[in-house]
Amino acid sequence: MAGKDSIRIDTKAGRRNLTPRTSPYWHKIATRKHLGARKLADGSCRWIARLTTPDRKYLYQALGDDAELDFDAASDAARDWFGDTDAKVAGGADNKYTLAQAIVDYDAHIRASKGTKAADGIAGRLTNHLSDRMKGKAVADLTTREITRWHNNQVRSGDEWTDDQIRASRDTANRRLSIFKACLNLAVRNGIVASDTAWRRV
Repeated sequence: MAGKDSIRIDTKAGRRNLTPRTSPYWHKIATRKHLGARKLADGSCRWIARLTTPDRKYLYQALGDDAELDFDAASDAARDWFGDTDAKVAGGADNKYTLAQAIVDYDAHIRASKGTKAADGIAGRLTNHLSDRMKGKAVADLTTREITRWHNNQVRSGDEWTDDQIRASRDTANRRLSIFKACLNLAVRNGIVASDTAWRRV
């Protein structure tokens, strides 16, 4: 059997030579942060991230198969999760803070910092174009796919619209997206939300 020093999960050849077992083979990403490869009996590997909390508890996150993610992609996914989870573990993040609350707080922030005139209409530009379900959703639970779909659905398409109308709707959708991101970025800066990953990708 190969020695510990010869075990590699960062190459296809290394993962191919692993012996199937229940516990993952671990690769250190940083202090308290590891990326693991669990070798299955069918020869495939499953990526898993492991974070050790300051009180020495293990937190795990499944990342996908190595057929879908190579080592570099799995490492990036692990780092994203480490960043999100570290912030939550450190405290301050509110996992129940909703999008509706973020909009109200942003409106108040603009009124306090730039005046009533600057704030007028900002909240309405978003709330009138968001479903009740989305407004009531925790910011921590928003996904890139969900935000992208909301943004794209505001852009007109089809033969019944002129190019100018389509372009105008796209410009309007982009302005709403900018306000949307500003609301959530304020929540991140204030320590209420742990990560901006979901909307940073849109």
